[in-house]
Amino acid sequence: MWMLVSGLLGNCNLDNQGGRFYSRPVVPPLKPLSAATRFIVMSNAHRRSAITLFETLTMVVIAAVVAGTVIPQFLSSTNDPKSRSLEFNLHMVRSQIGRYQAHHRGKVPTLASFGDQMTKPTDVDGATTGKNLIYGPYFHGQVPRNVFNGSNVVMAVATPGQEPTGTVAGGAGWQYDETNGGFFPNNAEYYAAK
Repeated sequence: MWMLVSGLLGNCNLDNQGGRFYSRPVVPPLKPLSAATRFIVMSNAHRRSAITLFETLTMVVIAAVVAGTVIPQFLSSTNDPKSRSLEFNLHMVRSQIGRYQAHHRGKVPTLASFGDQMTKPTDVDGATTGKNLIYGPYFHGQVPRNVFNGSNVVMAVATPGQEPTGTVAGGAGWQYDETNGGFFPNNAEYYAAK
């Protein structure tokens, strides 16, 4: 009888817990792949897992370009922050000298009074005492320090009227040309980089 019922119901089975029938999906058996199909499937799988010579050479070229760009920056990184700070201070002082010159009828600060004229209020003639002290101060506190030698002392350039090509003796932080308002650092690193 069971054979008859199962034959009539096809792929149905009797549930042991209550006598209900349930259907089982029919899964057709897999056919074996042909030799050509197996070769294509295996060769595609093999090709995906390997790195080609072209990909390897591309990675080597990219690594070489990155190394060529990054390594020189790391080699000069110790002086980079100092150089940038020096350039910033130099630009700031030069712009304040230009501002002083605009306020004082085209005159630049004198070397003897540079610190006072740049850090204290002045009148139109550059005096730091008296009435009408309406200009400045151009720096608050003191002249910025040269980051390479730590000095904020200002000395005269070796040859007035010409841009210096090197340092002047005495350990000053800056060189100043009172004939034209030129302001320059007084450290060997600055002139070596030029």
